[in-house]
Amino acid sequence: MINRDKVRYDWPEGECCYTGIVEDFPQYKEKTRRSLVEICSVKNAETNDWKPVNRKIYLYWMPDSLRPDLTCGGSICFVGRVKSSASSYSFPGFDYGKYIERQGISGTALAFRDNWIRLSGGNRLTFRQQALNVREKIVAVYAGWGLKEDVLAVISALTVGDKTGLTEELKTNYNAAGTSHVLALSGLHIGILSVILTWLLFPLRLIKGGKYIIVFCVMALLWGFSLMTGLSPSVVRAVTMFSFYVIASLFLDNRFPVFYALTLAAFLMLMFNPTLLFDVSFQLSFVAVASIVLFLPLLTRLVPVRNVVGRYIYSAMALSVSAQLGTLPFVLYYFGTFPTYFLLANLVVSPLSVCVLGGTLVALCLDCCGIPSSFVSFFVQIPAFSAELMNKTMEWVRHLSGSYLTSVYFSFFQSALTLFVILMAYWFLIRRSPKKMIALLLAMNVLVADFVRGKVNPPPSQLHFSSSSVYVSEGKTVTEQTSETGIMQVHGLYIGLMNNESWCDKSADNPLALDYVYITRGFKGSVDMLETLFLMKQVVLDASLSEAYKSLLKQQCEDRNIPYVEIPENGSYIVTL
Repeated sequence: MINRDKVRYDWPEGECCYTGIVEDFPQYKEKTRRSLVEICSVKNAETNDWKPVNRKIYLYWMPDSLRPDLTCGGSICFVGRVKSSASSYSFPGFDYGKYIERQGISGTALAFRDNWIRLSGGNRLTFRQQALNVREKIVAVYAGWGLKEDVLAVISALTVGDKTGLTEELKTNYNAAGTSHVLALSGLHIGILSVILTWLLFPLRLIKGGKYIIVFCVMALLWGFSLMTGLSPSVVRAVTMFSFYVIASLFLDNRFPVFYALTLAAFLMLMFNPTLLFDVSFQLSFVAVASIVLFLPLLTRLVPVRNVVGRYIYSAMALSVSAQLGTLPFVLYYFGTFPTYFLLANLVVSPLSVCVLGGTLVALCLDCCGIPSSFVSFFVQIPAFSAELMNKTMEWVRHLSGSYLTSVYFSFFQSALTLFVILMAYWFLIRRSPKKMIALLLAMNVLVADFVRGKVNPPPSQLHFSSSSVYVSEGKTVTEQTSETGIMQVHGLYIGLMNNESWCDKSADNPLALDYVYITRGFKGSVDMLETLFLMKQVVLDASLSEAYKSLLKQQCEDRNIPYVEIPENGSYIVTL
């Protein structure tokens, strides 16, 4: 509650003048730029006094070629309306408002070309901003290697966590193959890097106290790597856990359990920021590591393989299965998707990601040391070829038949029960107790019974008018309804989506009966004009319409006794089908 109150703010209704400081490097959109901005103060329109704010927002602004653009650490003054990050509770699916609020972001705003100006001063970079600056310079070095766009995007994401270059097609390919974790820096990359560094520094064990020197060097290099990534939260989590584990192992006679290090890292991070507990990436990363710690030794002992090639294949499959077991209930609850060929994809991704990470870091070190570009380009070919092969393989896996199961949503109860079944199965396999077998069978029976109940009594379908689109939801499964003309039939209801000017110059001898007419931004006509084309039972006015235009449409509906409903901001209008 305390952390939430530090984020939320009662922003003024209309446009106001704000001052702020740019917190990170701007991201380039099609027509705008976006950056995280710390709002310092807002100007009172009546008294012209400045009131302190101290809240973070996402600011979108339209660039002006005649003025210098904003940079990280710079100051800005802009006029616009800040919209709070309100949650859309009434509409199923991803809740963007709740997501950014948990990231400590209070709202969003848009500044048009003539409504913002860069102020003098500022540019005193914080420690994290300096780390982001290092990351930007590294990405610029990558760009100078002349890599293909998709290859550059994957290398930047996999090595320094810069995902701005990833296209939607690339993300879809990796999601469908079950390997999207490779593109998000996490414990996997820290593990790979620590193994590489330990192997390179292994000769130091031959000297007295070499074990301590190796540990110190590996930790220093890993924290240096976290700086290269701009102190990415997932990397900081992984390095923190690794540091606890290594330091404790040095001073304890017995090996310090990884699970204890994981628990300690999670506890300290939650003490620093309790809202992380509700962050999906935080949950998935810790659950994946915990699942690997629990199930990987069990699966490795289950099938001993002596052949080198067979051992690698089985180890890669066991690692992937271990991670998927723990995260399965969370993935099905939040996303409702499951990649069916994740074992096949991870067999390729695991070695190639090592080549990309290791080869890129070697080429980067050589480039920074002033080695001739012809020599550096030879080492660049290793990560470039590996990244391109990864991209093509993930695209191939995505297009395999049945590669991606969608709309397999679990309820909270089903997800919790599935997690309980997985844990009971684990405890039964390591300690074959009749009581654990009974608990496992009872939990499985309850889970099956709940699935059957859901099939026998499915939740009612609902029609949603939201965000200038029409959707149909069945439980958590949401489908957008589209039509070239804007006229669509949904479960016997006739709906007209008015989001452009295509109906403004039309005429009709016999008006078409419509149950709902949904008017959104882009429509330029009037209710009078629509009445010549349609027999409207109800009009739905979207929140994207301007207040003046919305008032005009409401008055026209009242004059003609046409029922209407106004959708509030961040809300939707729901009809049970």
